[in-house]
Amino acid sequence: MKLRHRLFYLISLFCLLVVSVWSIGFYFVIVDEINDETDDYLEEQARRIVRGFIAGEISEQSGGDNNTYRIKKITKEQFEYSSVSRFYDEMIYVPEKQENEPARTFELLFKNHNDHYLLIVSVPTIEKDDLKESIFESLLSLVLLLIIVFVVSVLFLFKKELSPLYKLLDWLKTYRIGDKKSIPEIKNNVAEFRELYSILDKSIKANEEIFAQQKQFVDNASHELQTPLARVKNQIELLLENENIDRQQLSELIKISNNINDIIKTNKTLLFLSKIDNRQFLESTDVNFNEIVRTLSDDFAEAYGNLTVSIEIIEKADFIVNMNSVLANALVVNLLKNAYLHNISGGKIIIEIGENAISFANTSDCLELNAEKIFERFYKATNNKKSSGLGLAIVDGICKFYGFTINYRYADILHFFELKK
Repeated sequence: MKLRHRLFYLISLFCLLVVSVWSIGFYFVIVDEINDETDDYLEEQARRIVRGFIAGEISEQSGGDNNTYRIKKITKEQFEYSSVSRFYDEMIYVPEKQENEPARTFELLFKNHNDHYLLIVSVPTIEKDDLKESIFESLLSLVLLLIIVFVVSVLFLFKKELSPLYKLLDWLKTYRIGDKKSIPEIKNNVAEFRELYSILDKSIKANEEIFAQQKQFVDNASHELQTPLARVKNQIELLLENENIDRQQLSELIKISNNINDIIKTNKTLLFLSKIDNRQFLESTDVNFNEIVRTLSDDFAEAYGNLTVSIEIIEKADFIVNMNSVLANALVVNLLKNAYLHNISGGKIIIEIGENAISFANTSDCLELNAEKIFERFYKATNNKKSSGLGLAIVDGICKFYGFTINYRYADILHFFELKK
């Protein structure tokens, strides 16, 4: 959810809540004010009626007007145990309109000589349900008007004021460390945006400096480590050619040579991973994975011919990605190598290529793997000595570099690795 949409949603909800609470309070204030004015009127009417009744000037019941009253004679016990006066709402019948209407009623106890009386005075008042509907309709119109005004504000003001933020976000989406692209300047006087620009500019410069140092380290490590390792390997090969060494020495030298080869291979792989992490493969072109898969599958089938593994390629569409061709080749190499290394004699490999995804499935003598660990460096789910534990780490590193997703699942005795762009 974008920021302007989230703010629109939250402020609209807040406005609705505030107006709803305010409308409830407004309704009770209006009703209370109306009742207060009506109660004052009823008390004045009651006092006038009592004076007239005691003086014998009015009867015990009103005539046909709207302001009705009646006087009931009650017992002394009722007089003593009842409230002296009280107000309440009720429905009364109005003869002139021939219908029931809401009314405010006032009851008053009074004495005339030794007799006790109850005076009930009623006056028609507002229809509270109609008042509720009127208030609801008016406030609903107000809320809709506020929302419309807010939408206009978001579209024309909010977007304009936050344009520097969106400018920075658009630049960050395309920025890659090592590109040496300068951060776009913000022409805005808002303090928060100026501060954000300053902090981001310092952070970018610091990251570029660290990146340059890491790149230099990788280059130096590649030269300083590979050279002595190559010398050791050559020396061992010279010793192996010596006719004066015995069988035991020959066996030990072969083991040392194999270990040196493993070290050289691991060193090259780690340096390759470091280059990926340091974003040293910035050149990009449109790469057709279908062609890479077809070429490499033939090479691997020949290299692992002793396993008699059958390979099936299902091409539903061309999987074309704009990326570095070396890294694209490394992706397929490591996924294919993983499928062969952990396969079984007489097993199978199924490669399915679609427009947005490519999957590698292979048989194996092991069951479901730990999906959370298989992409970690040096993690080995089996004791296969030919596996360095770095192949899938390379695949994961390349996918993170380009924002791809790589997922693992196990189904129908097949291990699936699916890459989506």
